[in-house]
Amino acid sequence: MAGTHLLSAISVEQQNKPRYYADGNGLYLRVRASGTKSWAFCYTRNRTARDMGLGSVLDVSLTQARAKAADCQRLLASGRDPITETQAGRAVLAFEVARAITFRECVNATLPAPGFS
Repeated sequence: MAGTHLLSAISVEQQNKPRYYADGNGLYLRVRASGTKSWAFCYTRNRTARDMGLGSVLDVSLTQARAKAADCQRLLASGRDPITETQAGRAVLAFEVARAITFRECVNATLPAPGFS
């Protein structure tokens, strides 16, 4: 397909000018003025431009970023918003983590044992 996979691993390393570099299918390499590089998935939903971070270039390879962007495209195709889905997933995870410890365990873990000051 024309217009996809426009970046290569070498070109990702070489880009230094602060701007967005398109790879296709909504995936962009974002280079900031500070020199940091990260991946972004950019899309429009309900006439609103959205920009979803996919991770630092140091942590996420080009191949992984393309896979994440493809997942986002699938969510959009099914009528769901990738940012909303990610936020909902984080909320569920936080709830599950919070339920994993009882109040008594939390108190015992945070307060010093009796007799210590």
